[in-house]
Amino acid sequence: MVDDGAGVRHKKSFPEKSKAVAWLRKSISQVDDGSYVAPKRPTTFAQFCERWLTERSAALQAAGVRTYRGRLGLGPQSRRRVPSPIQQWGDRLIGSLTSADMVAYFSRLAQPDGLHAKSITNLKSLLTTLFSDAQAAGYIAGHPLRNRLARFPAAARTHQGPRINDAAPFEQVAKLINWLEAHQPAV
Repeated sequence: MVDDGAGVRHKKSFPEKSKAVAWLRKSISQVDDGSYVAPKRPTTFAQFCERWLTERSAALQAAGVRTYRGRLGLGPQSRRRVPSPIQQWGDRLIGSLTSADMVAYFSRLAQPDGLHAKSITNLKSLLTTLFSDAQAAGYIAGHPLRNRLARFPAAARTHQGPRINDAAPFEQVAKLINWLEAHQPAV
């Protein structure tokens, strides 16, 4: 058992003495070179999201904070077709989330009745930043969205509005010009 100086005791068990000695040497080396990050108390995903957003809100405008709260599911839950990250993993320990959890969640979002491709991209970007900060702060050991073996599905639901780059076929343009010439008064 080790006291981290903040009054928190940490206990670590090993199956063999050699592995315990190797871990101790590595930890001492990290302390010496300043790269050691003390283990954090177990924190749920929802708790970490609240803490993370509170710390980041000073650098964000009010609209940005509202957007982040909505995407994470920390705000009012209205008209959601799919569960928010908080609804999905809120009570789970943040350190227990895996790449498989991410793939399953994003697969659900990518269904035809799920989110638009841009919304999925925005949420994935937000979660990537959140998990990167959690990893840097020592809350998680590995980044669940950055597994090179995980394959995230493409969104089945796409934006149905007009596209700026869509051009009318030549025949339609020619008909429009002919009509305009026939119906506009001479100047």
